[in-house]
Amino acid sequence: MSVQKDLIQILIDHGFIKKEEADLFHRYVNNSKEETYHSDDLFPTSDEENRLEKIIVNRQDNLRVFSDIIREVDLLLKKILTPDEYDQVIEECIKTVGYVPQELSTSHDRKVEAMKKLVEKLPDDVACRIIFDYEDINTNKKYVCIPGDAFLAIPTRSEDRFSKDISLYGTPIEVHRRKYGKLKGKISIPEYRDTILKIKMFRIAPAMDLSLSLGKLTRGECDYIKKFVYKISGLMHNYLGVKKGCIDINNKEFLKPSITNIVSNNVIDNSIKLSIEAGMDPVTANKLRDDAYNHKKVKCINTQCENTFFPINNKNKRCRNCSKPSVYLKEWRARHADQIFPPSEKDREKVIYIMWLDPKQH
Repeated sequence: MSVQKDLIQILIDHGFIKKEEADLFHRYVNNSKEETYHSDDLFPTSDEENRLEKIIVNRQDNLRVFSDIIREVDLLLKKILTPDEYDQVIEECIKTVGYVPQELSTSHDRKVEAMKKLVEKLPDDVACRIIFDYEDINTNKKYVCIPGDAFLAIPTRSEDRFSKDISLYGTPIEVHRRKYGKLKGKISIPEYRDTILKIKMFRIAPAMDLSLSLGKLTRGECDYIKKFVYKISGLMHNYLGVKKGCIDINNKEFLKPSITNIVSNNVIDNSIKLSIEAGMDPVTANKLRDDAYNHKKVKCINTQCENTFFPINNKNKRCRNCSKPSVYLKEWRARHADQIFPPSEKDREKVIYIMWLDPKQH
C-alpha cells in the first residue's frame, strides 16, 4: 500500500472517519497547504469538506484519538526506516521543541553578564542548546534564544508573543509532577498537547528528513505526511475550541475555535494549583493566573466590598471571596429580605392538598 492509503487506513481503524469518507478526507488533506494549524490555509476548500470537518469534530469523544493517530504516523515511519536508522535519527535529534527569544542589552558588559547568569541558572542539558547573538533581520535586534522546554508552560489567553510561546513550547507542570510520581490519574489537556508536539518535532520530523534523503520517501509523500499531521492537529484545535452541542453540520460557516474554550478556566486553575503544590510562591502563581485570564481589573459588584479583581469571564462580577456560597447567599438574602413572593395558584393548591392529606399536623 502507498503511504497515503496507509495514513487513511489509520484513521478508519481508529474510527476517526468511515470507509465511505476516505476519498473525501484524502482530497481534504491534498487541498490544504503544509502550514501550521493556526493558518487560514487549513480552512476547508469546499462546502463538502466543511461538512466533513464538522462531522469529524462532533464525532470524537476525547483527545486520546488525536494522540493515538500521531503515534501511528510515527510507527509508520519507523517501519519505513530500518531499526538502526530510526534509532540513529532519534538519537541525533537536537531535542528541543522550539526556541523562545529574549532581547539582549546593547551594552556589551551587561550582555555578557546576562548570558553568564543565564547559563548558570539553567540545567546543563538546556544551557548547551541556547543560541546566543541571534539577529532578527527585520528589527536588527539581537536576541538570546532559549529552548522552550526550559520554561514552565502556564496556559494563557494572552496575545503577548512571549507568553504564547512559553504556553506552546514550555513543559507543563503536569509533565514534571507525573515524571516524579507526584501526579496520577487522567492525562490533562496540556499533557496531550505537549506529547503530540514532541512526537512531531522529536520523532516524525527527523524521521521524515532521513527517509527523504535515503530515497525511502518521495517529496510528494513527505508533503502529504506534513499536510496530514497538520490537519489532525488542526482538527484537535477545533475540537478543543468549539462547543460540540453548538456545531451546525449544515451551516456553511467554518468552525471558529474560541480561545476561552481552548484555554478554559479549569485548565488555567489546575496548572496554577499544581505549580503552588510544586513549590511556586502563591503570590507569583496568582499573578500568573490573573495574567493568563487576560482581562482588565474590575470592581466587585457587591456594594459592601471594595476589592478589584481579574474576572475569569464576562459573567464573573464578584471577587473570589464574594463568590463563596456562604458570602454570596448571605448577601442575596439581605438584598431580597423586603420583597414578598406570593405563591402561585399551583403552589397554593399543593399546600392545601398537603394540609388536607394530614390534618393532624395542623
